Amino acid sequence: MSNPTISLLIPCYNAERYLPNLRRQVDALRPAFDELVVVDDGSRDNTVAKARELGFDIIPLGVNRGPGVARNAAAARATAEWIHFLDADDEIAPDYLTKVLPLAKDGTDVVLCSCDFIDEATREQVMRWSFDDAAFSADPLPGCLHRGVNTPSSLIRRSKFVEIGGFNEQHRCWEDGDMHLRLALAGAKFRAIPDVLSFGIRHARGTSGSHLYCHRCRLDFLEGYEAYLPQIPKADLLSEVLLNARNLVLEGDRGNAKRALGLASRLGWTGPDSSNPVISLLGKVPSLELRKLLFAMQVKARSNVTSD
Repeated sequence: MSNPTISLLIPCYNAERYLPNLRRQVDALRPAFDELVVVDDGSRDNTVAKARELGFDIIPLGVNRGPGVARNAAAARATAEWIHFLDADDEIAPDYLTKVLPLAKDGTDVVLCSCDFIDEATREQVMRWSFDDAAFSADPLPGCLHRGVNTPSSLIRRSKFVEIGGFNEQHRCWEDGDMHLRLALAGAKFRAIPDVLSFGIRHARGTSGSHLYCHRCRLDFLEGYEAYLPQIPKADLLSEVLLNARNLVLEGDRGNAKRALGLASRLGWTGPDSSNPVISLLGKVPSLELRKLLFAMQVKARSNVTSD
């Protein structure tokens, strides 16, 4: 039986500085991908010219509309059975295909590998993102909701990607986690291997450099997940909403924190259970609006004590 065909899809935005290393990464792959699709998302630097100089057949979109649009455009050009997304500033192990191909077979729609996040300046490992095969094979939904799946970690059956409509094009953050969650909701079968085969390069120039921006995007997606109840268990969604509310408070965004607590209330939240008497009293406050504000203030106060 022959191996399936696999496309490497690379969105670029102001990526001129990364393209020489990307060329080295692609050239070092053994075996190589069957197809390479590079898309420029309206860069303002010399990304397109530099890509062509390095031998990439790059597709210019002309206007910057975000990673979801660029990735969807790349997937629309792909013809292989499987697709793997790699941002221009990320890296990939030379033996990536050797490790993932054994699991890219009938009965599987997504193959996950571990991803190391590397500080661009120091080249030190910031964190490792890995996935438990037993848990994701049994039910990928909890992991996709709570843990999240990033694009460098996943190989995706293209037909399943097309079935869910690809990436949400309205947001520039959390769009990868959302796409994988919708794959799980659509019944995609996941497998995972522990090997570190992708490397996310961390810097402050992208949207992920702003925690507040990401928390706001996350809230938008969480509100959208109300439509998937009860397929998404209410308790699981509620825990993510309360975490989001906490993060927004810590970033000083009271308005969106109140919005998140409003979502929590719609999910049945009436105030936290706690051995802390101050927090416990919140559940006895008759005004829901006041309860929300008191909870946000308490979270902020506890954070200040912890940080001191």
